[in-house]
Amino acid sequence: MKMLIVGGTGAFGLFYGKLFQKNGIEVFISSRSALAGKTFAEKEHFGWDEKPNYSKYDIIVLSVPNEVAPRLVPTIAKEMSNNSLLMDFCSVKKEICEAMNKQKKKNIGLLSIHPMHGPRVNNITGYPIAWIEINKCDKAQKIREIFEKENAKITQTNAKEHDEILSLVQGLTHYSQFVAATTICDLGIDLNEAQRFATPNYSLFISLLSRVITQNPELYAEIQLSNPANEKVRKMFSKSAAKWEKFCAKKDSTILTKEIIRDAKSFKNADLLLLDSDRAVNAFKYTITTLKENKGKELLVENMITHNYHYGIIKGIENDELLLKEGKKISKLAVQKLRLTTKKELLEWKRKNIGESHLDYSFLVPKEIENAVVPLLFASIKNTKIETIDEFESKKFPLGKKSITIRVYFFTNEEKEKVNEKVIKIAQVAAFESR
Repeated sequence: MKMLIVGGTGAFGLFYGKLFQKNGIEVFISSRSALAGKTFAEKEHFGWDEKPNYSKYDIIVLSVPNEVAPRLVPTIAKEMSNNSLLMDFCSVKKEICEAMNKQKKKNIGLLSIHPMHGPRVNNITGYPIAWIEINKCDKAQKIREIFEKENAKITQTNAKEHDEILSLVQGLTHYSQFVAATTICDLGIDLNEAQRFATPNYSLFISLLSRVITQNPELYAEIQLSNPANEKVRKMFSKSAAKWEKFCAKKDSTILTKEIIRDAKSFKNADLLLLDSDRAVNAFKYTITTLKENKGKELLVENMITHNYHYGIIKGIENDELLLKEGKKISKLAVQKLRLTTKKELLEWKRKNIGESHLDYSFLVPKEIENAVVPLLFASIKNTKIETIDEFESKKFPLGKKSITIRVYFFTNEEKEKVNEKVIKIAQVAAFESR
């Protein structure tokens, strides 16, 4: 199955190009800039199509600005093959869905989706995918299966409902953050200095604000202006801010308290709504606690800003910095920037960057023991991989016995003697006879 992502050189096109590619679709991209697009495609291992023949693709994805996508729909749809799929990533649905609805008589699938996340995510597990299927086809079902396999949440909707709700989810959220950022800028307070006094609530506030202000200003400006429903929200926000200023000018905490209680009634299931902030607040504490409890043990962490990995032995925590012995040096790493990796990631990193050695062991075991069972008996030996590499029967062996050879892989910085000692000990307990 072939897919063309129109405008695929952006962060979203790249992310979903990789995701679809991983799930067996051959991905091509096209771009207005031939040189930049071709260079990008080669770097990311996508196909490049400078002058696309849309009829040869099973799926065409519009990953272009909201105002551009509706204009492309009739041109592209006219050239597409029967039973192929046209879909988009637009964050505002009114115009793109109107453009697609005009193509309903054609024998092509029409699907408008909006993945509810930004470009910084590593996967789509748990994220909603707004789903508007205008013309059904089997290719759309294929896309749905990929999203479900990746554990995303398909959220059925329509253009009107989508844009109205997104005026809250995106419009109000972003606009309030724009205003807050302007206020911070005009106050002139150094955020690095303010961080010394940060409460959990403030840290969350600044972190979320930063995601909008520092990542992609063109995209967030476009989202704010392209959804007509956002204008109503902005006016209501300004009206509410003026009302609150009047309340504060009266210097009467009773008035403020009553207003907070009135507004709180809109926040039903407050305990559930607080869970995400609780997780975020507790995540840093959990990281600090985990690092302290594992002092003296090996660790692999990822710097979430540079995406560099650091491997070494935990020496301690000082002033929210991890002291990590990497070879002969002690590195100081800011804990806030770090992601703790899983055991699986640690082992894979060590295999790739440190390398493995192995030892082979042959034992006489009862014939009724299945080959796959033997490595499991040695699974308690940490940081090793064990497999059966040979089975042999001979009349020279004691009655009812066969020979099994296992291979124990370990890392070159591990002590061979310790691995050997543990293998022999387990074999003795299992009453295996060495050969």
